[in-house]
Amino acid sequence: MSSAVATALRGLQNFESDEIAYVFRIPAVVPRGKVLVHNRVSWWERQRTRPYRSGFRAWLDEPRPYHEECHCGWARHLNKHYVEKHA
Repeated sequence: MSSAVATALRGLQNFESDEIAYVFRIPAVVPRGKVLVHNRVSWWERQRTRPYRSGFRAWLDEPRPYHEECHCGWARHLNKHYVEKHA
């Protein structure tokens, strides 16, 4: 396992390649075949808290049709991240 992937996996809970893995901090890189996704919470909540606080959840998942690219400014060091589409 490369050091970049090992760094990305720090802070994950119950990581398995076929399941989502909640993150407790923004990963440095996203493992191949995964995307970083967060739930829909207010911009203010994302800015003032870390994942898993105040209702803000973020996770690594396989790309899915109900994920849409997000341009909120969270996780700026990553090329892309996603948010769940509205129902």
